[in-house]
Amino acid sequence: MSATKVDELMDIWAATVAKHHEDPPFTDHQSLYAKIDSISLGHVPWQSFTCSYQGELPQVTNPPDWMKKRYDVWFRDPQQVIHNILSNPDFDGKFDYSPFQEFQDGKRQWCDFMSGDWSWNQAASSTLYYHPHSLLICIIV
Repeated sequence: MSATKVDELMDIWAATVAKHHEDPPFTDHQSLYAKIDSISLGHVPWQSFTCSYQGELPQVTNPPDWMKKRYDVWFRDPQQVIHNILSNPDFDGKFDYSPFQEFQDGKRQWCDFMSGDWSWNQAASSTLYYHPHSLLICIIV
């Protein structure tokens, strides 16, 4: 998302919380970027690439602008980011690393993502390929 679009989003956010006499967490793209860059555990550098629509342009007088523009995409390596999250001692014991089923008085209890059927079924279907040190379900939302 471009800095201009981030600023627009922050303005919208500010307008929605103003009626509650609250401030948004970030005033503009610079304060958001500064917060992101202040994350201290494990530096993961920004990377980027440029992309554009590669299909055939429609045979009309004025094709949509998005089909003619080039877009910058900025990201950090997700694998390195996840590695840093999982190795951060602040998160030790704060989330479940594997699926589980919990019962109370014979009734199934659900409390978070890893107690759900999807997580359980994914782990159960992965047992065919199980290696003691290689199975980890890591869903990042």
